[in-house]
Amino acid sequence: MITHACITLPDIQGAPESWPLQKIAGLSLIERNLMAVKAQGALQASIVCPSSMREAVAGHLTRLGDDRRLPAWRLEDEGVDELEGVQGPVLRVLGSRLYHNAWIKEALGGGARVSWQKRGQPVGLDVVERMSQKAEAGRELESDGFAVEAALPKQHKAAAREVWRSLIKTSDGWFSVHLNRPISLSFSKIVSRAPIHPNWITLFTFLVGAASAVLSAFGTWIWVAIGGVLYQLASILDGVDGEIARVKYLGSKSGQWMDTICDDTTNAIYIAGVTIGVWRSTGWQWIVWIGAIAVALDVLVVSLLYYQLVVRFKSGTLLGVEWDFQKAGSKTGLPALVARLEPFMKRDLYGLLFMLIAIGGVVWIVPILSAVALVGTLAAFLGQMAKWRARDRAEAGS
Repeated sequence: MITHACITLPDIQGAPESWPLQKIAGLSLIERNLMAVKAQGALQASIVCPSSMREAVAGHLTRLGDDRRLPAWRLEDEGVDELEGVQGPVLRVLGSRLYHNAWIKEALGGGARVSWQKRGQPVGLDVVERMSQKAEAGRELESDGFAVEAALPKQHKAAAREVWRSLIKTSDGWFSVHLNRPISLSFSKIVSRAPIHPNWITLFTFLVGAASAVLSAFGTWIWVAIGGVLYQLASILDGVDGEIARVKYLGSKSGQWMDTICDDTTNAIYIAGVTIGVWRSTGWQWIVWIGAIAVALDVLVVSLLYYQLVVRFKSGTLLGVEWDFQKAGSKTGLPALVARLEPFMKRDLYGLLFMLIAIGGVVWIVPILSAVALVGTLAAFLGQMAKWRARDRAEAGS
C-alpha cells in the first residue's frame, strides 16, 4: 500500500493563477485532491508547483490549520527528482484533475512504476520511484469512476457534476436513485456552501422525523397527512448528511452511529405516533396491541443488528452488515428471492408508501404492515446469525 502521494500543479494556459484554490462542490481543487488521497490511505503528500503559485497555495493550506482530513503536506519546487525522506513508490497525481475515490484507492494499492489508464487512455495517476521517472503504460483500472479536468472556470460545472453524481451509492434502492437522491442532492449542493457539519443535519432530520410522529398522534386526517409528508421528508433529508460527509470528507464512525440511531429511533416513534393517532380517532384497542408489537419487534431487531455491528463488523452503519444473499454466488433459492426483494425493503420505499397511506386516510395499515415486515426481518436475521455462528465454529475447529 502506497502511503505517499505527489500532487503536481502545472502551468495551464488560460487558467487563472489561483486555479488550484477555486472551489468545486464546497472545497478548493487542491483541498479535494489532498483529502481524496488521505481518505484512501496516503498519510503524506508532496505538492509540486511553480514558484508563482507557491505562496498562495501555502497560505491557503496553512489557514486550514490542523485539519484531520488533510495528509501531512509539504511544498516542492518544479523539477524536483527525489522527495526527501520518502522511501518506496509514490502515487503521482495530476492536480488539474479530479478523480473518483475508487480510482485513487485502486492506484494507491497498485504496484510500482505503472501508469494507470482506463479504456487504453492514461488518467493522470502514475506510480513512480522518482519524480523524473516515466511510468510504464498499460495498467487498466478495474473500477468504474472518472478523471475530469477542473482547472479552467468553464470546467468547474462538469467537474462538480461528476463529484455529486459519485455520491449515489450502489446500495441505494430504485426510489432513492430516482426520487430521493435528486432532491437530497439539490439540498446538499446548497448546504455545502456553508460551514455546516453533517451531524447538525442528522439532528435536524431527526427533529423532522420526530415531528412526523407527534403530528400523527393527534389522529385527525390533516395532522396524520402532514405527519406522513414529514416522514417522507425525513427519509429524503436522511441522505443529505451522508452526502455532505462524503463530498467534504467529514465522515466519522461517531457520525455513522448518530445517523443510524436517529434513523432507527425515527422509525420506532413514527409507528408509535401513528398507533396513538389511530387509537384516538377510532377507539380501536387492538391497534394499540399491534403497534406495541411492531415497536417491540423494531427495538429487538435493531438491538440484534447493533450487536453484530459492534462485535462482528466494527461498523456504525447498517450497510456494514454483510448478508449472505448479497454475495455473488447466492443466486438460487431463498437468498436469490431475498436479493430480489431487497429494493422493496429499504427506507426510500416505505417512506413514500407510508406518506401515501397517511394521505389516503388508511394510516391504520402502517402498524400492521410494520409488524408483518419486522417479523420477516427478524426471522431472516436470526437465520443469518445462525449461519455466522456455524461458520465461526467451523473456522475455530479448522
